[in-house]
Amino acid sequence: MHTAATFVKGPSRRVDIIVNGDKKYPAATTRRAIDFLFDKARAQAGTGSLVLEQQVEVPIGQGFGASAASALSAVLAAAPAVGIEEHVTRVAYAAHVADIVSQTGLGTVSAIFEAVGAGAITIPGAPGIAKFVRVKIPRGLQVVTASVAPYTKSKLLNSAVLRKRANRLGEIALGRVKRTPTIDELASSGEWFADELGLETPELKTLIKIAKRGGALWASQNMIGYSIHCIVEEGHFTKVVNGLSESSLHPDVQTFNFGRQKAEVLD
Repeated sequence: MHTAATFVKGPSRRVDIIVNGDKKYPAATTRRAIDFLFDKARAQAGTGSLVLEQQVEVPIGQGFGASAASALSAVLAAAPAVGIEEHVTRVAYAAHVADIVSQTGLGTVSAIFEAVGAGAITIPGAPGIAKFVRVKIPRGLQVVTASVAPYTKSKLLNSAVLRKRANRLGEIALGRVKRTPTIDELASSGEWFADELGLETPELKTLIKIAKRGGALWASQNMIGYSIHCIVEEGHFTKVVNGLSESSLHPDVQTFNFGRQKAEVLD
């Protein structure tokens, strides 16, 4: 996730957001984050035309944290461009609030802002407040994903029954990871949580079976999306990728390494 910001001073304020070359993409969460940023630092932010060009490498709206990453990337790029000199956690706070209010994320901004690799949020909150448990990633592991379609998170967040179930299951799964902070426990608890929550469609269950047959160590539904993610050893990588790619469901299959760098502003 990368964002380039260009600012030209002028008598009025205008913000254009271009996502993967699409000038008409709504980018609602990102736009809301920019609005929050300007509202909080109105005295510092100059007027003029701000253009944000974003490159999003993961499927959008499918449980990869794209909305949170886009909002965070946007405010981190926009703040110095327009002359806002707030502390970086205050700048990131605008993205956190936008993601929560827009119901596009579940506290994901804080994890992207502060954490790398793999782990779980133990105390929710804004950047600088949230706490995490991190797990070590053995060498030779990669992530394979397969995406079918977007999922609107408000379907879960607006359902009292689903929220209650998710909170109860989440407490159990988090307790397991806190007691045994390993990649094995994190991934196993994630599988258990997704299965018990009951949002996996028959299509996703099929993709999970294909990944497991190919040798994936763990595979489960993204939270939340009509997508799955798998953790795969190098020796089984090609078989898992080919199996998912050749499925009659025709998912969008992508591969990733575990992140080793926090969000930051690049020169």
